[in-house]
Amino acid sequence: MKMQRRNTKQRKAILELFQKSHVITAKTITEEYPAMDVSTIYRNLQRMTEDGVIRLLHLQKDIASYELADDEHQHFFCGSCEQAIPFDVQNDLVQQMVPENCTLENVEIQLKGTCGACV
Repeated sequence: MKMQRRNTKQRKAILELFQKSHVITAKTITEEYPAMDVSTIYRNLQRMTEDGVIRLLHLQKDIASYELADDEHQHFFCGSCEQAIPFDVQNDLVQQMVPENCTLENVEIQLKGTCGACV
């Protein structure tokens, strides 16, 4: 039986940040809440990922990014300004890409390039 985790003030603050910002990193949290201990931030991110509240994204090499797990969209990542721009993919288009006799469980599409503001 999985133990219910407490909803601490730090966890609430981190969740509020996720509701304001689409994709965030641990660095984003430390900049927004400089008094919050870094180990507390990483511990909360790990637990929130384990609990399925947020999910880990691999948008940049060696930098973990996170978003709320209930967001169902994909990302275009600008290598210049490092902005993650969400976009939707039509389910029927995705289904056409699934090899025969395979079952689709999850979709993670990441496009990388330069956004219109940086061109």
